[in-house]
Amino acid sequence: MPHPTRVRHFFVAEFMHTSITQFFAAWGETSAETRESMLSACLSDSALAYTDPRMSEPLSAAAELIDYIAQFSQNAPGWIARPVESTHSDGTHTVTVSFEGPDGTAQMGVYEIETDVEGRLTRIHGVKA
Repeated sequence: MPHPTRVRHFFVAEFMHTSITQFFAAWGETSAETRESMLSACLSDSALAYTDPRMSEPLSAAAELIDYIAQFSQNAPGWIARPVESTHSDGTHTVTVSFEGPDGTAQMGVYEIETDVEGRLTRIHGVKA
């Protein structure tokens, strides 16, 4: 039988990857209800910090981030956020994301992401690539 710690670690690692993928998939979701459900499932309830180059103030609550991503969806219809590369070191995932428009336009971004023990996102810091 596998060692319980290893099984737990594998489960958490898989969930972390899923949370990050789900977070960026939500950016292109057209249904507000589905987008909110996706984000609620992958964001931490208790602690959250979000920044990116387009913001003047950081966000500190899941509801604020859900609203921010809804604004992106409204202002950039048809755009998606697609992770293209990811590394993990010392508890931080570094994810390169391609924001892609329906006309083929793309803008790259890099996010440093930390998670809680359940794999839910707690700190998301975006910079331009």
